[in-house]
Amino acid sequence: MVRNIANMRTRFNLCFVLIALGGGAALLWGQAASPKDIFAQKLIDKTLAKHHPEVTYLGLHLIPPSGSQSIIAAATQRSKIGNKSSCSDLKIIQEGIPVLEMKGNSSSVLEPLHDDSGRTIGLAVIGLTFGVGQESQAARAGREVVQEIEQQIPSKAALFETSGSDAASSHVLHIQRVLLVSIDGFHALDLANFIKLKPNSTLGQLSRSGITYTQTSTSKPSDSFPGLLSMVTGGSPLSTGVWYEGSYARNLSPPGSHCQVVGTQVVWDGSIDKTPKTLDAGGGIDPAKLPLDPAKGCTPVYPHNYLRVNTIFDVVHSAGLGTAWIDKHPSYEMVNGPSDQGVDDLFTPELAGTRAAKDVSAAEAYDDIKVSALINEIHGKDHTGARAARVPAVFGMTFQAVSQGERLHGYSDASGAPGAALADAINHTDQSLGKVVSALKAEGLLGSTLIIITAKHGQSPIDRSKRKIIADTIIPRLINNMQKGLLALAYQDGDLASIWLTDESQTAKVAAMLNEPANQAEIGAERILFGESLRLAYGDPVKDKRTPDIIIVPVLGDIYADPGDKIVAAHGGFNTQDTNVALLVSNPGMGPEVIKTPVQTTQIAPTILAALGLNPQDLQAVRKEKTSVLPGLFNRTGSATEVLAVR
Repeated sequence: MVRNIANMRTRFNLCFVLIALGGGAALLWGQAASPKDIFAQKLIDKTLAKHHPEVTYLGLHLIPPSGSQSIIAAATQRSKIGNKSSCSDLKIIQEGIPVLEMKGNSSSVLEPLHDDSGRTIGLAVIGLTFGVGQESQAARAGREVVQEIEQQIPSKAALFETSGSDAASSHVLHIQRVLLVSIDGFHALDLANFIKLKPNSTLGQLSRSGITYTQTSTSKPSDSFPGLLSMVTGGSPLSTGVWYEGSYARNLSPPGSHCQVVGTQVVWDGSIDKTPKTLDAGGGIDPAKLPLDPAKGCTPVYPHNYLRVNTIFDVVHSAGLGTAWIDKHPSYEMVNGPSDQGVDDLFTPELAGTRAAKDVSAAEAYDDIKVSALINEIHGKDHTGARAARVPAVFGMTFQAVSQGERLHGYSDASGAPGAALADAINHTDQSLGKVVSALKAEGLLGSTLIIITAKHGQSPIDRSKRKIIADTIIPRLINNMQKGLLALAYQDGDLASIWLTDESQTAKVAAMLNEPANQAEIGAERILFGESLRLAYGDPVKDKRTPDIIIVPVLGDIYADPGDKIVAAHGGFNTQDTNVALLVSNPGMGPEVIKTPVQTTQIAPTILAALGLNPQDLQAVRKEKTSVLPGLFNRTGSATEVLAVR
């Protein structure tokens, strides 16, 4: 609750009546618990650590459960705990008017304390280092601290829950919305290095009130489409049917073919825009550029038609809650899900309509457009800022600058220290996140928002000395030399090659040819997956009309591209640098924790629904792949009920 400083009284002689509450005071929290165990004390300790040295004292005055008098229930000076509130303290609670007390080189702010629904429950006292002449700074700092505390209090009773009690071993956070952010290209290592270097950055602050998962793997392939879909469906290409940004579908027909031909390349990039390489894409997707479905009257297949399972946006929208998403191509309308109704407010400015692929500063400017749209949504507008709209229950965006910094410039050494351009991109992204967090704070939404920071994919190689371009003409030549017309498509993008054959009975022979030592060396292959080795993780290509027949996983550092390509890193492959992405789940009501248990980005989708009180099993991919929520966030209380835990 932010108030104008004109409404804050100033006093210089604050009188406390310090009467010790003896005897059975500790019984207010149970005989087995001490005052420091209650959630209020944890909240005080965590907040002080976050704002030290500016904040010197914090105290909460509350009437305990089964009590009748207001006391200091939690404080940084433990000797004060149990003391009765003074008459002047009680007056502040009754009148609802905060007081600023100046004491030479220090100050105190005394504000009525509210829970996150706005009910008055007590008094907060904040000691600060601002002295006489710094009244405005003191008032502002005090209010920010009180607001931060209030956003973490679902009720007064929750403040007295104790970690020693089975009934209160976890504290429920009242999450009303989830903000999902993908910093494309951002490795777990990048997050760790950046926070170590800049602990007071936005990411550093979020990590101090959240769980960092250091062993998170994104999808395989580690491409943008399967990467994002893993987060919003809870499934892999096995369920979604979306292999890569570009792939092949044996049961669809090429654009404009009138379905006279069956079998076509499918590409979900800016090439299907009405006006390619323009920011507004000429108004969106051109249906004349879409594949056709012979089984459905030769109608165009839009991205959302291509997806085989529903998304979190489908589920949240069906529950009557608001949804929004911001991404880099109009083809990301795929997140609508098969219903085409999942996202209420979709904003997809075309990345190819900028110079982002050639200039990191242009990528930063492009990200700024999306950040402004996201902030509009936080302020209760649509992405344009022109129309009023409810704040979405699930929303978010993707950042591109880090990915472009990796592609164009890369790292300065093998340890993951970013080069100058990449460092600038990471800094810029962190500052943008700071603007988003500030907007949530300004609207009083931060405490009820779960923030998830992750990445669709990583990028490799980190060690630039390992970078090697493999000409993307080699694999097609080798296969067509075996038999003309045998190759339906060799989709080579980044560090993965996916091969579809016109005659699948020849798969084993083609794989054997590619595995010959000379050929294996020429194409840079570390592994060639086909047959049983492919079916262990993916659909059977003979039955699934979209799964490739052969997958070539190159040696770390090898990139399939035009020989003249200047990029220093790429993604798409299966190596750890492509797949080990950042994952940070944060809310002001959480404490810092690091979980090193391996997790998948597919677990983000059911976690989002569970946080919103919706059923993760409503996601079709979650049911099919048995995807679980992320560990450490939810406690089971004897049934299917799950509560978000405060650490």
